[in-house]
Amino acid sequence: SKKLLEQDKEDLQVLFHLARYHQLMDDSEKALNIFENILKIDKNHIDSINLQAHIYHNLEQIEKSNNLFQKVLGLDEHNRQALLGTAQNAYELNNYQKVIEITNKIKTIHGDDISSAALRGDAFYEMKEFDYARNNFYTALKFDGNDIHVLYWLGRSIFEYHSKFNMT
Repeated sequence: SKKLLEQDKEDLQVLFHLARYHQLMDDSEKALNIFENILKIDKNHIDSINLQAHIYHNLEQIEKSNNLFQKVLGLDEHNRQALLGTAQNAYELNNYQKVIEITNKIKTIHGDDISSAALRGDAFYEMKEFDYARNNFYTALKFDGNDIHVLYWLGRSIFEYHSKFNMT
């Protein structure tokens, strides 16, 4: 693999930001096209591969998304974004145990964060482990006490937890 010239590196940054712009504007096709061009210049451009994977996740092409996240993890086995994306894909496939394993790995390597704790809470909720779900949602709230998703699922997990003991 040839070394990139300084101008090529600058061009990659500009292209990356252009692709990101199109992604944020919900123009997935254009963003994916630009990411592909970036990868022709630098086949291991991790940020581009990660964002491609997220686009495919949003397009519900989970297998393609997983393949790209695995490519990133092959380049950087501790890449937080790829680990979290893999966990999100596992959630979409109802593989909640895998979600918990991956988000625990993120917690071990990078420390906990709102996304990992909330996703782990979602997985425990789906497994009807409401006490564990509640604890993870409380952890997520430490990062953002106003996150509406976390507050909603925390309320649901508290309700379900108490409903288990108040059955008639």
